[in-house]
Amino acid sequence: MGNKSGSVRSIMFLGTGSDVGKSIAATAFCRILKRRGFRVSPFKAQNMSNNSYVTLEGGEIGRAQVVQAEAAGLLPSVHMNPILLKPSGELGAQIILHGKVFGRMDAAAYHGLKLQLRKAVLASYGKLADEYDIIVMEGAGSCCEMNLKHNDLVNYLFRPGQLPDGYDCLILPGAKNVMEDAVWMRRLGWTRAIRAFAAGGGRVLGICGGYQLLGRRIRDPFGVESRTIEIRGAGLLPVETILEGEKVVRRVTGTCLLNRRKVSGYEIHMGRSEVSEGCGRPFLKIHEPGGKKSWDDGWTTEDGRVAGTYVHGLLDSPGFRGAFLNAVRAEKGLTTRRPARGRLARFHQYDRLADHFEKYCDVDGILEMI
Repeated sequence: MGNKSGSVRSIMFLGTGSDVGKSIAATAFCRILKRRGFRVSPFKAQNMSNNSYVTLEGGEIGRAQVVQAEAAGLLPSVHMNPILLKPSGELGAQIILHGKVFGRMDAAAYHGLKLQLRKAVLASYGKLADEYDIIVMEGAGSCCEMNLKHNDLVNYLFRPGQLPDGYDCLILPGAKNVMEDAVWMRRLGWTRAIRAFAAGGGRVLGICGGYQLLGRRIRDPFGVESRTIEIRGAGLLPVETILEGEKVVRRVTGTCLLNRRKVSGYEIHMGRSEVSEGCGRPFLKIHEPGGKKSWDDGWTTEDGRVAGTYVHGLLDSPGFRGAFLNAVRAEKGLTTRRPARGRLARFHQYDRLADHFEKYCDVDGILEMI
């Protein structure tokens, strides 16, 4: 589980597969150890996820390590998740190394780089080890895949069609490969179901790739994500997207033009979207840090029931989230609610999680082990 070698101590959570609770356990112990006065940092050598976050360093890491960092009372760093794999369908995966795009490759090519990647992982671990008392590490998948063990740099590196009824709002999140996702959605009937949901008065919000999928057309003339040149979207917004080679990665602030609420978040996308002929209006007004420039982002129908944006994290803004949900509540005849302060509410949940683990775990015994 851990070791006492050197000045830093470490504990690692391994599992028998994916989705067995490793991330939750690591989050709990980040909070437990922080509350006991330790300087603690999370660490996952390699994560595979299309849900990423932009750190203050300007790089991408997996969302799980962002939550763990927050539980530890830290700002997220690219060294907490030095390698992030973002699957891209038939073209393999996009490799994010120390927060930046390293390249796109298939599994065979990736395994050929393991020695180089191992050095990068060790460098990140060493940096954290110099700054913190305890490193809470998270494994990946099963800790004993015999056919992959010789190339493992995560688990053993440090050991010598149909929408259900009753929904009021549908959120289409980001997508790493919108071309293939659009084909998949159409083939399984999801595009038709989403259009029917919107036609029936349902609210639809698309974020990043979800915004692109709500548009009329997506083009990939340079083969950024797929060999397919062009694909139709859901057609709910008069938007056309072209995928380009340069990736936009930036933090932004702005104002929602529907409810005048402030929003903040970040962008991670390869595409550029433009509005073609059609009614509606921009969804957000984005301001560059420092306030020197501003621009429109996203699009919404005149009634505001279908909207799309490139800004991840806007629902973390309490004012926007409250206005968005209260509009839905008002339509159902429910009273409005004051939104909870997102960060304070999350801190309370982290404490509840840590309390639960403290109740059923021998934390003192574990600390002796590490």
